[in-house]
Amino acid sequence: MQRKVNWLMVLFSLIGGTVGWAAGEWLLCRLVGHWPDVVVSGLYFGIIALFIGLACLTAEMISPRLNGQSWRQRYAGTSWLVLVPATLLLLFIAGLTLEAAYQIEAGGVESVENIVLVIDNSGSMEQTDPNQDRYKAAKRMIEEMDRDKRVAVFVFNDSVILLQPFVQVKDQAVKDELFAKMDGLQPTQGRTDIGLSLSEAMKHIKDNPADSGGTMAVLLSDGFSEMNTNEVLADYTAKHIAVHT
Repeated sequence: MQRKVNWLMVLFSLIGGTVGWAAGEWLLCRLVGHWPDVVVSGLYFGIIALFIGLACLTAEMISPRLNGQSWRQRYAGTSWLVLVPATLLLLFIAGLTLEAAYQIEAGGVESVENIVLVIDNSGSMEQTDPNQDRYKAAKRMIEEMDRDKRVAVFVFNDSVILLQPFVQVKDQAVKDELFAKMDGLQPTQGRTDIGLSLSEAMKHIKDNPADSGGTMAVLLSDGFSEMNTNEVLADYTAKHIAVHT
């Protein structure tokens, strides 16, 4: 049996895949943060499949090497009718399902999509962290965040400042703006009140509930603070929010 290859279809499929990828990336930039992630992911894969299918069908219409002239005469109309269900709709469902499964980690635990950084800026940090390594660590964490995640930043000594309310790190401009705020911080001489900082962070979490995903807090501090640990962490425990130090 002679093996048939439609090289025009191969070429068109590559072109269609490239155009579909570009359209999908444009869609991601426009819709991420405005539409649910599972829907955006489904549309992304569906659009790529649609463009590839459209390109392949066009190539076979021009040069029906695989199916022959009789196919073009008898079934071309039907092929156009099933193009969208067989590509866009099918891959949309598959992409949506896979993204939904991805967002649920093993054991049914939600993936973390919302991160609160609580950074010590008390006087003692001048001795224990003169190179500002805690801010460098915070920047690295933010730099590595996916664009669908949210971050909020608090700095504290014996009082608390909300440096950055929850914001989606959707592009580099958002990250750079946050880095500039960190760079503008000045050392302080106040004492360390970890309990107050965690309480203020929890208030912000409650006032800005997440649309999806779990939440965690990251405490960057060198010190010990007198506080009722069970009382301060009660809300975190109730909401299944981990506090990392």
